[in-house]
Amino acid sequence: MGTWPLTSQGWAREGPGRRTSGAAGEGKSVDVTTNERQGEQRIGVRVHEDVAFVFKGLAARRAAPEFSSGAAAAYEWAMGHAERSPVTGAGADGIPGLRLLTAEVDAAVVQLDDPTLQAGKRDYVRGVHDALAWVCGYSDHVA
Repeated sequence: MGTWPLTSQGWAREGPGRRTSGAAGEGKSVDVTTNERQGEQRIGVRVHEDVAFVFKGLAARRAAPEFSSGAAAAYEWAMGHAERSPVTGAGADGIPGLRLLTAEVDAAVVQLDDPTLQAGKRDYVRGVHDALAWVCGYSDHVA
């Protein structure tokens, strides 16, 4: 496992289990692999602060606009800032629980398996999937 400090080229790996910030929080290093901090609010298996940090770094990464839009929608919903989920439109009162987050990942997988899904929509759903897969702990790669 490694980490992904924000660089001008996006996220880059650095030392096991550490992430250092660029523009989103100068000089800050946060453990994003174990999340063993006590008493902090969780979003999926991640600490709220980590999800917020990754969300803020989206603009610096050079992904397709639709992918970034999907990832941003997923992070906003996961943090409780959107009323409806980005794929299914499911509602949550505040921060959705792991079960609801996982259901949204599953719905994204179903849509991604559809060969008739248009390219722009596919990129959006891939962004949602990758963001929520990281939030749920299915992936170590941030979207």
